[in-house]
Amino acid sequence: MPRGIVLQTQETAPPALLGTWAEERQIRLDVVRVDRQSRLPDPAAYAFAVALGSDASLAKPAASGWLGYEIDWLRDAERAGTPVLGIGFGAQALAVAHAGRVTRLAVPESGWIELETADEETIPAGPWLARHEDTITLPPFAYELARNGAGVQAFSIGRHLGVQFHPEATPELAAAWAGDETDSHDHAATVAEAARRLFDRFAGRAGLFFGAATLARA
Repeated sequence: MPRGIVLQTQETAPPALLGTWAEERQIRLDVVRVDRQSRLPDPAAYAFAVALGSDASLAKPAASGWLGYEIDWLRDAERAGTPVLGIGFGAQALAVAHAGRVTRLAVPESGWIELETADEETIPAGPWLARHEDTITLPPFAYELARNGAGVQAFSIGRHLGVQFHPEATPELAAAWAGDETDSHDHAATVAEAARRLFDRFAGRAGLFFGAATLARA
């Protein structure tokens, strides 16, 4: 059974659909609360990692406390050859770990969004759920995969993938975050299928395979 690690930073930002996907693919996920400990597991012990969202911000000169621990861990993951999927704040942390920057948006982005995408198979145009106040300046050697008026929405660097939006959000999470229960439930089936495809494509980057049927769909 493949084994991945999830870096969670707060109670209101759980793995959600990511956990459902892992169960379907028979992948073990170890969920670690980065905000509650200073010593994190060795990234070399895992086939891949996922860094989840947070209300915290990296739009400051230097990251301290658990933010600094997470950035250092992501750099260790790069050295260990462990692919990382960064989601929301996790994408921002991934960018900073690779010498990118995070700055404040003039207007926060929250709700359902559409994207201009360069990789429709991995990242469809939407709808996706957004909830962030910061924007990413890409690291050197990173490739932009999607954007909208708020800036970069997805990028790759090596085998890592960062997405500024939240494919892991269930209808319940989306309703709580976006404040729109009707749209969240209307979009549920579309988002769940798009999320599975995105997670599958990342898993392909990580070298995980689930059989011919899954690869054909991905």
